[in-house]
Amino acid sequence: MNTRSDQNSLGAPPAIPYPAGIRLAGFIERPNRFVAIISVDGRRARAHVADPGRLLELLVPGVELLVEPALVPRRTEFTVRAVRHNSIWVGIDSRVPNALTRLALERRFFQFLPPHESFRPEVGYPGGRVDFVLETDRGQLYLEVKGCSLVEAGHGLFPDAPTARGRRHLQHLIDRTLSGLPAALLFIAGRDDLDSVGPNRRTDPEFADLLRKAADVGVILAAYSCRVDETGVRLSRPLSVSL
Repeated sequence: MNTRSDQNSLGAPPAIPYPAGIRLAGFIERPNRFVAIISVDGRRARAHVADPGRLLELLVPGVELLVEPALVPRRTEFTVRAVRHNSIWVGIDSRVPNALTRLALERRFFQFLPPHESFRPEVGYPGGRVDFVLETDRGQLYLEVKGCSLVEAGHGLFPDAPTARGRRHLQHLIDRTLSGLPAALLFIAGRDDLDSVGPNRRTDPEFADLLRKAADVGVILAAYSCRVDETGVRLSRPLSVSL
């Protein structure tokens, strides 16, 4: 369990540095959602894609990637950490949003959350698991974190593929709020070229309806962008949540 006494301290923006061995590569193809064929050091190699989203607008042949070499022998020699889109890097590692959120909670970086004495990550409940549980004066606050990579005209859209899991998580937050307990949903965009995040109704209309219901019943909704470069990824700015 993590505890802190400096509840009012913002702290430095949380950041996750890339390892010294990070290198540039080119994207060739994606034979399945977890594997990319890349060109690195003048040869072809296999890389793990740690994001199950479609990423159709990002992973196009010839686009530049940041890849991290695997530290142990495995079927994929690298892991894709980011992809260059127009003039920016976009993080596409689905582990990063939760890792950044954990750092932010430790540093009391977020201002949208009520005061809390402690938090725990990855807490199970009957039928599922929540990303974080925060101990507050109103009881345990359940916090779910969703990564967002799809942006259209400066607006982030989640999800980029239908998400039954995401709908279940959101319904659970709604149920807890209706029972009088606090709950929150945080979108973390792996890029800094947007001003808002909202539901992708075209891709998952049921999730969009649930997000509207969540807002109506009092689920806390928040979003942040990230700044990504060759050195790593860090939280950047709060974004509006548009329904």
